[in-house]
Amino acid sequence: MTFSAPVSLNLLLLVHGMLGFALNVANFSALKEGGPLRMHVVGSVKQVVMIIVSVFMSGNTMPFMGFLGSVIFILG
Repeated sequence: MTFSAPVSLNLLLLVHGMLGFALNVANFSALKEGGPLRMHVVGSVKQVVMIIVSVFMSGNTMPFMGFLGSVIFILG
């Protein structure tokens, strides 16, 4: 049984795989340079920033306690 896909799909899969590989290399390099604690802190900050940006972009409202917790996390 053989499967064929359009050239554009194959190219898309190839580019996606190459970007995934580059992301892994960058992640391991950052971990080597910064250490696990710094990577954990950066990951946590990224999560909070993503939540705040997504709330503003979607036009939803954030509960006061959620907003306060995000501000305390970023400042603290």
